[in-house]
Amino acid sequence: MKKKKTGNVLVGIMYFLVSVFGGILLGLSISHAPLMLEPIGVMIAFYLFCIISASLAQIIIHEGGHLIFGLLSGYRFSSFRIGSVALVKTSAGMRLKRFSVSGTAGQCLMLPPEGGWENMKVFAYNMGGAFMNIITACIFFLLSEHTEGLLSDWFGAAGTMGFIYAAMNGIPVRGEMLSNDGANMLCLIKEPRLKKSFWVQLTVNGMLSEGTRLSEMPSEWFLPPEGYGTSEPMVSSLIVLGLQRLMDQGLYEKAIDGMKNVLGSESLQGLYANILRVDLVTAQLLTSGKDADISILKDRQMKKFLSSGSRSPSVTRLLYCVALLAEGDGKKAQSLKKKFERIAAQYPYQGELYSERAMMERALKLFQEG
Repeated sequence: MKKKKTGNVLVGIMYFLVSVFGGILLGLSISHAPLMLEPIGVMIAFYLFCIISASLAQIIIHEGGHLIFGLLSGYRFSSFRIGSVALVKTSAGMRLKRFSVSGTAGQCLMLPPEGGWENMKVFAYNMGGAFMNIITACIFFLLSEHTEGLLSDWFGAAGTMGFIYAAMNGIPVRGEMLSNDGANMLCLIKEPRLKKSFWVQLTVNGMLSEGTRLSEMPSEWFLPPEGYGTSEPMVSSLIVLGLQRLMDQGLYEKAIDGMKNVLGSESLQGLYANILRVDLVTAQLLTSGKDADISILKDRQMKKFLSSGSRSPSVTRLLYCVALLAEGDGKKAQSLKKKFERIAAQYPYQGELYSERAMMERALKLFQEG
């Protein structure tokens, strides 16, 4: 626990220094606005416009960098998301969908190169986003030097945000909730055996978007490499998928035992822990009904996660099960079911939705049986 707290402090210090440097650089870059814009409210509005629009531009550039360098490394397109809007390759072709992942502003996921995980290149794909941020930051600063007025200020802001995003994603950081690109790359370079875990994650993601369920995938994919545990985020993700596969198979008791064991690890990152807590409470409700222990839902961190995931199928499924099996409120459950279907209509991973609906149908059956 002490090591984890020390790591979080160091991460905070690094982000603080990056923010301070970025603020100074931004102040130097936006030099025309104070001379050209009055009153001060208009100038502040322009500053905010520069920061927000330049940030959005660099997020798109960052994810585009993953896409470009991934394609150059033999990876194949799977999905490209900015905010909650995603272009996803499904069994029916390319589709626009809506979903988000806590702690991320965007994401470019690709299918791994053909030929297996052993010779899979990981450096360019993982670091492509930061590379592209740096390349475009330099271009924007050059444009800022060769233009005038407010346009020059915007180019300067875009260059500054490019360096900030490159630093925040490229400098290896294993955060409390998730690891960044640099940390993932460093992990895969230092521990080549973990490339199999990375291969599985990308392959599973692609198959889920095409409608394949976890229970239909080979069981050996979800076995963590010998000698590795939740201290490695790459392995944590694999373990979580394996436990979700047990849920999809209807092996709830076995899943409960596994989730309790994993959640007892202090090294498990926050996002994975919260995902497992959602599934644990669901599994307990589906096996114990009103006797299930749902006290974890009152935890402050869990409340925050449930709030941020209000448009997540798994969170809505959990609340549906709670309404039926813990509260006995059929009317509330019916409202949540309608919400689930609205979310599902825009959700890209059909394979997950089959599993979610199976759990909700089981909950409804248990409720009707009294």
